[in-house]
Amino acid sequence: MKIFKITEKQRQNLFVKFPFQKQLKQHNTFYWHGSEWGITMHFYFTSYKLLIQGSEKNLTIFFKNNYLLFPNEQTLNLEMSNNTLEEKDKIPYFGGDESGVGDLFGPIVLTVVYLDLAFLKVIQNLPIQDSKQLTDAEVKLLAPKLMEYKSNFFFEIVDNNKFNLQFGNSMNLKELITFYYVKILQRTVHLKDSKQIIIDGYTTSRLFTKYCLRLNLGSAFSVNFVEKAENKHLAVGAASIISRFLFLQEMDKISQYFQRPILLGANPKVKILVQELSHQYGWDILQRFVKLNYKGVKN
Repeated sequence: MKIFKITEKQRQNLFVKFPFQKQLKQHNTFYWHGSEWGITMHFYFTSYKLLIQGSEKNLTIFFKNNYLLFPNEQTLNLEMSNNTLEEKDKIPYFGGDESGVGDLFGPIVLTVVYLDLAFLKVIQNLPIQDSKQLTDAEVKLLAPKLMEYKSNFFFEIVDNNKFNLQFGNSMNLKELITFYYVKILQRTVHLKDSKQIIIDGYTTSRLFTKYCLRLNLGSAFSVNFVEKAENKHLAVGAASIISRFLFLQEMDKISQYFQRPILLGANPKVKILVQELSHQYGWDILQRFVKLNYKGVKN
């Protein structure tokens, strides 16, 4: 059992991530039970105390996976998990992931992270995972910690002008992603002590080689593509978080330009927003910020 005195800001973040259910029998007491970790939480509004109950093993897993909510919890100073021990057998290696592919607005961001033993020691107790499983607020807290180690990550931001020029005219989407991954790898792999590369599975090794040949990239890279690699390999998970962070930064710039929040994704509401902005600002300006490969977007 752990008891915390938390702030109002922490309480807000906690209630966003864990929708608490109010207990009818206990006024001003909120309750949450999570089967994923076998954890029960009680929050007391009168005292702002948070009581967390569970076995030591479950508490350890819970605090590790919710590091950003409980950064000072000493149970984070743990021995390496089994996943981390498995990573020690793989390192050093490169891991890559991208963000923004499924968003109508904004660029595509690709990041490659180099994981060696020194960087593993830095990130092994952080909640590295697929950025889609983190809130944007968590990404914005976690990514700067990873990006302090500038020699361990490399990225490429494919803005909308580049994307729209290359996509369709000379490349399909997977070829375009391949082009920019190779561009990153060509300027980084020779600087490090490993040529082992793992990228989240947007394609296969066979098709990757085919794309490289068609685009005359001259790639000699042997890439292992792994489905859901963000949750299997720390370097890919870290790349996912950094890519998402850089993508969100670019989206913030677009929101500032139009002086209104720009929606993520590519659902009907986003397409309605495209039409509204097109009428307000003109298509010549708007197409600098959107991907033209989506149906119903072109003017």
